[in-house]
Amino acid sequence: MTQDNGRPVAGSHLVPARANWLEEHRQLYLTNPRKAHYNDLRDMGGFRFMPSLLLKTIGRKSGKTYFNPLAYFVYGPEVMIAASKGGHAEHPSWYLNLCEMKEIRFRIADDVFVGPWRQLEGAERAKVWDFLEVMYPPFEDYKNATSREIPVIALQWREMVETL
Repeated sequence: MTQDNGRPVAGSHLVPARANWLEEHRQLYLTNPRKAHYNDLRDMGGFRFMPSLLLKTIGRKSGKTYFNPLAYFVYGPEVMIAASKGGHAEHPSWYLNLCEMKEIRFRIADDVFVGPWRQLEGAERAKVWDFLEVMYPPFEDYKNATSREIPVIALQWREMVETL
């Protein structure tokens, strides 16, 4: 399915039966992080064992706490995530909130980390983006569905803490 501009419709890869999967996954991560760590995303173009983390952000306007399950990939000493929003034209809210934070907390399975983050730019971003497309093929569709450059974020797990 395409839009008038010839780009794929953002989110068109989602299976109707999985339309609420993000909220379900968030709730599972909050209650059973070990079980939520890996997702079976074959019906959405991914792999059977897709790793996910739970990112904590604070609303830049509301001050509320938000938890976002996101696919992640370890690249060198950092954890990589992409602000793809399934190829939508606008950045995801979690990314806009993240831009206002110096340090972040995130959970990978049972482990909670705190540390700085950075946005990749230029050749480094391009190299990591190519890696992300191999690791999760729908990223290529997301890139083609939007005119914005999808931010690639490196999370640093400086220290392990008790709570998210």
